This record gives sequence, C-alpha cells and structure tokens, in this order.
Amino acid sequence: MARAGTAAALVLMLAAPLGARQTRPGFVDSVEREFALRRVALAWDEGDLRLERDPGVELHVVRLKAIERRREIRGEALDLEAECQAAVESFRGAPPPELLAALLRLGRDSSGKMLDAAAFEAATAHPLPSVRLAALDGLSSTRVAELGPAFVRLALDPDERVARAAVDALCIALPESAPQLIEIAEASRASGKLAAWLALAARLERCEPTRELLDGMAQGIEDEERLAILAALELRWIAVDPAVAELRSRGPVYSLEAQRVAQAWPGPEGFESLFTAAARASRANPSGLGWALLSELEPAEGDFRALSLLRGALEALPAAKVLEFAREHHEIAQKLDGYLFQALEVHPEGLTPADLEPWKETQQRRGMLELAKSLLLDEGRSEFGALVADRLNDGEREIAETAFEALCDARLIGKWESTLHEHWLALDKRRSEAALAELPRGIPLKVFAPDLVKLAERGGSAGMSALELLEPLAPLESLREIVEKRLENELAALERAPPSAAEARNDELRAAGLVRALRLHAGEACHETLVRVLGRTRERVEVSKIAVWALGQDERGRARLTPWLGPNVPRRLRVEAALARAPFGDERAIEVLAEDWKGCDFDLRTRALKAWATSATEAGRAQLARIALEAEQPELLRELALDLLAKWLPAQFEVLSTVAVDRNLDLRRHALLSLGSCDDPRAVAWLRERLKVHAGSLDTPEQRTICEMERETIWAALAEAHAVPPELDAQWLAAPLAAAPEQVRARFVGEAQGETEFAWRAELELAEEFARSGR
Repeated sequence: MARAGTAAALVLMLAAPLGARQTRPGFVDSVEREFALRRVALAWDEGDLRLERDPGVELHVVRLKAIERRREIRGEALDLEAECQAAVESFRGAPPPELLAALLRLGRDSSGKMLDAAAFEAATAHPLPSVRLAALDGLSSTRVAELGPAFVRLALDPDERVARAAVDALCIALPESAPQLIEIAEASRASGKLAAWLALAARLERCEPTRELLDGMAQGIEDEERLAILAALELRWIAVDPAVAELRSRGPVYSLEAQRVAQAWPGPEGFESLFTAAARASRANPSGLGWALLSELEPAEGDFRALSLLRGALEALPAAKVLEFAREHHEIAQKLDGYLFQALEVHPEGLTPADLEPWKETQQRRGMLELAKSLLLDEGRSEFGALVADRLNDGEREIAETAFEALCDARLIGKWESTLHEHWLALDKRRSEAALAELPRGIPLKVFAPDLVKLAERGGSAGMSALELLEPLAPLESLREIVEKRLENELAALERAPPSAAEARNDELRAAGLVRALRLHAGEACHETLVRVLGRTRERVEVSKIAVWALGQDERGRARLTPWLGPNVPRRLRVEAALARAPFGDERAIEVLAEDWKGCDFDLRTRALKAWATSATEAGRAQLARIALEAEQPELLRELALDLLAKWLPAQFEVLSTVAVDRNLDLRRHALLSLGSCDDPRAVAWLRERLKVHAGSLDTPEQRTICEMERETIWAALAEAHAVPPELDAQWLAAPLAAAPEQVRARFVGEAQGETEFAWRAELELAEEFARSGR
C-alpha cells in the first residue's frame, strides 16, 4: 500500500510552496540576472546568484541541467547524489513538475534516489508530457524487458514527442524489444492508423530488424495494402513473402510489376520514395539490390530526378559504404559535390579524419570542411580539429574564414588559441578587425591580450571590440589609463554634438561601453570619474544609465547616487538611481519610484516592483500593496505585486484577501492561489470560510460558472497550504463521478469525442495533497 502511495504521489506531483527567506537583495536588472544564471551552468558558481527569497525550483533546475550538460559534453562527474537530495529537500520531498523532470532526466525519482521500476511506471502516467518524456530520457534502454508494458503505453502516447522517443528506445533495444514493437504495430493497424504503422516501419530502418519482427508486423494485413507494405519491407530489408520474391525474380525493381506495387503504396511520396528506398537494402546485404542500383544511377547533366534518387540512396548508407561508392564511382562523386559529404554526415559513425584527407586539396574541400566542422562542433569530435585548422591558410578566402569561425567555438578556443592568433596577425588590417567579431566573448584570451590592449588604445569600433574581448581578464591595470583617456575624448565629442544629432547615437554607445570597461578594470577607484560622467551626460540616457549601474555595484558608489534622487534631475536618470538604491532599503529611493511611477514604461515598473520587494521595508510593502489594490493598474503588474507580497515578503493577508473578491476574475483567482502559498494562518481560515459562500444554490448560469471557478481555485489553494478540511474527503470526487456515466455512454456510442483539456484540475490537486498526507 505504501508503494502505491509513493507512485501516486509521483504521478500527481506539482509545485510545493517556497520556504526559506533569502538574505541578499534580488536582481532588479534582468540582463544581470540572466548572466548570473549562465554562470551557474557554465562555471558552477552561484555565489552571486540571487533569485527569490528561497532559491526555489529555478536554481535547482539550472544546477541539475548543468550537471547533465557537463556529464555529456565535458565528462565531468559532479556530486549528483547530494545535488538531487538538496533539490528534493527544498520542496519538502514534493518537487514541482519542472524539477521532477530534471531529476528524471538524470535517472532519479521524486525522492532523489535511483529511478526504479515502480517510480518509472508512475512517471509514465504523469499528466504532463514533459515529465513523461523526461522519464524516458532517464531510463536505460536495457530495461525494456522489465518495463515492456510501460514502453508500449508511451509508444502509443497522444503526445507525438513522447511516442517517438519511446519507439526510438524500443528500436535501440532490439532484438529484446521485438514483442513490444509487434504489439505497437498491431495496435496501430487495428485502430486504422496505417500512417502510424508505416512510420513505425520507417523507424526500424535505423536498426537491423529480424525476420520474426517483420513477419509479426505483417500479420493481419491483406490485399493490395499487404502487397504494397510487403514490397516496401522487401526493398528495405529482406524477403518476407513469396509474392514479393516472385516480383523480384521477374526483373529490376523499376519493372512494370514493381510500378504496380508502387501505385498501391499508400504514402504520398509514391514510386520515387519506394525506388529510393531500394538502396537501403545494402545495409543488411552490401551486394544486394540497393548496391546494384547505385552503379546504375549515373546522373546525366540536368537529370535532377536521378540525382535526387542517388542522394537519397547514399544517405541511407553507412559512412564506409558511401566512401566505397565514391572511390569506385569517382566521376559520379564529383557531380554530387557537397551532397556526398551531406550523406556522410547522416551516418558518421566510424568516420575518421584520414577518410577525409583525400579531399582536402581538391575542388570538393569546401564540402569536406563543412563536414569536419559539423563533426567538430556538433558531435564534439576534436580529432577533426586539425583538418579544420589546415584550411586556415586556404587560397579561397571564404573557406579560410569558415575554418577560423569554427575554431573560435568556445569549447575549442583554448586548444587552438595560438594557431588562431598566428593566423589573425597575418591578416590585413580590414580582415583582422572584421575577425574580432568571431572571437568568443566571456573567455580569457591570454595569447591575444597584448595585441587587444593595443587595439583598445587605438579606439574606433575595433577598439570597442577589443574591450569586450578583454572583459574576462579584468581588472587590467594597463587598461585603466587607456579607458579614461578614450572616455574623455568621447564625452568631449558628445558635448559638441546636439543631443538630437543622428551621429551622436554611436558616440553615446561608445561612451557607455567605455564607462562599463572603466568600472570593470578600475573598480571602486573610478567613483570620482563616474560622478563627473553623470554630471556631463544628464541628457544622454545611454551613457548616464551605465554610469548609474557602475556606481550601484558597491556601497560607497551607491552613496554617491543620493544627489541624483532630487527633483531637478532628469526623470529617467532619477529612476535609474532609485532602482540602484531601493533594493538596499533606501526610503527616499522607494518614494522616488512611487512619485515617478506614471512616467515609467512597463519594464521600469516591473523593476520598481521587484526593487520594493527586495528592500524588505514597510515602505516597500506599502507600495506593493497600493499597486495590488488599485483597479486602474495593468493586470499583469497587479498579479506580480500579489506574487511578491505572498512569496518574497511576509505575507500581506489583508491585501490578498481584498483582491480575492475583486471583480476581475483573473486577479481574484491569482489572489486566492497566493493565499494558499503564504504563511499567514489567517489565510487558511479565510479560504475555508469562503468555501461556505458557494454551498447554497445560485440563480444564473453565469453565477454558477464563477462560483465553480472560485471553488476549484480555493481547493487548489488549500492543497497548496496542506490544509484541506476533512469535509472535502466526501466531496472532492462528487462532480467527476456524477458526470462519468453520461460521458462514457456518449463516447462509446460515438456521440462525443474525447475532451482535449483535462476538466478536473482541482480534483487532481486535491488527490496530490491526499497522496502527500497519506489520507
């Protein structure tokens, strides 16, 4: 019984409320927050990551994804067990769907333990396709025999992605999975879904099906449909029916008899698809019909149909067979040009750099380079790097530039930096400056650094690119004086140009970039310069915004922003200064955001709400409450204010309960759910009392619909608060059970189709709570 309860809990898992209070201010700047998330994934450093008062689902999902990515790409083994346990414990053993999916992809269940059969069975019945798909990702295909029924159920899943992934897993597990594949084929054919049957047959082309599997799939198929399908199976694999063998003995595959078979083929591609598929027989039998076809399909000039057929045939072959064809039919391979390498890219298993060497000095070297680049970057096969580097000095400029771009990939720059630097130095001035755009940002380029510093001193667009590339090496003392000098020149140019001049826009952007570089390389020592920049760029928003950001990076700098909260400061500059100070509890900054609220756009208002919440002050809470209660405020902003009141700060019961009876139904629902996630004991009592309002009869259909919506939302809120009253034990399934007989009758006599949306969401959320609490 306990095991069933665990499975039910896994099936019905949704988000639990957030818990612990955060001690650092959250991000106000969305760009800063995004880069912090990237640092977690790339550098495993969440020291500066501030999300919500509880790190919540987002941080745990990011960390688990980082583990998954590092294991696949870099081969690094981090402490997965501890990370999973920490994630689960953060949600009291009940991870929400996003986190549950991340756990399943790593082969873990909702408790953080290794995924066993019972937990997998439960996950495959989860209502969200993303969770079902994650369960498949996390399960080894070697366990098909143990979990066969679950795989069959997933292969027939209404969600196409889930079904496709389950079939792929079964194909990989052949021959052990043959019974499951036959069962799926029978179910598809019996339901009249011939297209699904044919799709399954096509998927089997990626493996080597046995005769027993093909015979099993063909059972029950009759007449012309049987003839066409068996002919297709013969052309793809081996003879499975005497009638098809007889057709083959009468002549080539494109004979009159075969054409008649093709006419019966139910797919839209018709004969051409069937003809192309003949070559695929060579997988099982290299001397078979498909291999013979390759030598007969010599494309004449302009014969695009024959060329298309040959391309399709080659793409069905493994790399070794494509290379054999190219050696034996050199002239045809030349006509194919890049298509030959596209065919190699379809099945690159076993391909080595030595296989591509013969083409590196030929007219086909462009296609060779594209294939080597794809294997290097997409497949992570570093052994092809030397082939790419060899093309850096190609006589054709476009090929050399393609090789340079490929080696600039972030995962390879460390190994090839010296080679790239040497090549870059040999370029002429125009090409070397253009190549700066291809060098990766965010990675320390130590070999390039001395030359980049010289470029930064020179100025211009190349100098700005150099400053961007030098950011990962900050702070560099040698750059501070250079940046200050260039910034002074740009500010002088701005002061000479009218604010409305079109050319001044580029000057502003360059000056803003220099302000950012100054803060990175000079740190707190640049405060005086930044204050002077503010004074000289009051009307230049792009520059002054970055100057405010730079001062806001440390406590002493934020103190220098106080004068910029005054009434005579340009509004946008005053708002930016307030946004920098308000998260740290500055009451004057909080007031400024309120005073300038009407003049702010949606993005600034959103940042203001988050700044008020992060301040953790009474003044900040008062402003959030005001926005939540004002009917004229945009609905999305009111909803965000409710979320912040419920989760980021001590819950504001009075505000939430007031909005919970608002005339706006969407806001009412949002407030009810927020009451369920807040920690105020008055909220549960209020929700239970509110349920009694809907106990009596209602006059109009509209009133009944509104009350039904509110009732379901309150149920969900009480489940979220783990406070479902005992009287609901006898009520929660009443509506589904009452509607079931009529719905089942209508469905089985063909009077109604299945509903596309789940109609009993509140009942499901109560079931989750009952499973969690053991009721």
